[in-house]
Amino acid sequence: EMLAALGVLAIGLVPTLPVVLLAMVVMGVALASSTVIWQSLLQRLVPTHVLGRVTSIDLLGNSVINPLAPLIAAALIGPVGPPTTFLIAGIYALVLVTIAVIASPLRDMDEAAFTAA
Repeated sequence: EMLAALGVLAIGLVPTLPVVLLAMVVMGVALASSTVIWQSLLQRLVPTHVLGRVTSIDLLGNSVINPLAPLIAAALIGPVGPPTTFLIAGIYALVLVTIAVIASPLRDMDEAAFTAA
């Protein structure tokens, strides 16, 4: 997620084709990797008898939130332009990811709990 946020920020800072292409590749790899990690954590930490419910709530949350980003971006592009919109989105994402990393209880988890199974 941090790499994806930096990729969005890079597009806003240097809006040239090579930078945009490289940033998109970095974002794709970063988001794909974080999705695999998230799904693995769900399967390891959520009890089997409620995993389906938790997964459906997770997907519902994504389905509700995902359409908001293009709407907000469309509202920003007119007044501030595409590069500034990417800067705002990148800074916003970077702040949220930093807060999530600092506040995450996952840092305190014992890896032995995962390898004991």
